[in-house]
Amino acid sequence: MNVRNAMNRSVRAVTPGTKIMEVASLICLYCFHGLPVVDDAEHLIGVISEKDVLHSLFPTIDHLISEGMQSVDLGRQIGRYGEVLELNVEDLMAHEPISVDVYIHLLRAATVMVRKNFRRIPVVENELLVGKLSLSGVHKAIFHANITGSLKMQLNTRSQALSRRDARALTRGTARVRRSTAAGLGTAGRRVPAGNRRHAKGR
Repeated sequence: MNVRNAMNRSVRAVTPGTKIMEVASLICLYCFHGLPVVDDAEHLIGVISEKDVLHSLFPTIDHLISEGMQSVDLGRQIGRYGEVLELNVEDLMAHEPISVDVYIHLLRAATVMVRKNFRRIPVVENELLVGKLSLSGVHKAIFHANITGSLKMQLNTRSQALSRRDARALTRGTARVRRSTAAGLGTAGRRVPAGNRRHAKGR
């Protein structure tokens, strides 16, 4: 079972020139945790996550070392959110994204996701973005391959058993009908004695 058997081919992506405002809108309105970044030829070149957007509001390590945490105006940092929204994806995105190939085994892809603590991962074919894989998609594919297959086998077995039982019942029913028909024909075909015929006319 390969990744292509479990992946979702409907995937939303952005480009390096996309405004962070659009990314933030997608994240907040559609509950995306991150979005793949592609170039004009649909090659996967990066990922922009919710963490990348929020991380830009925090003071830098150099600032904390030189000024200390007490000097940070947290209200002012939150006020910088409007400035962050004016940035482009290329200003905040993570380069060299981790992805899985569409043809690798599903459990091998799941291993990568678990090791990296990913719930979703981009799927590529020849470096082109072709979909996304989620842990729920992995579970659903394994469920259908095992449980649904077993249920079908059980249903087929029961169906075959019922078919054999129905066939035997039909055979027995047909035999009874034949015996009854033969008995009826035998009675209708017997000759009535002459005395009985006269007796029947006199009634």
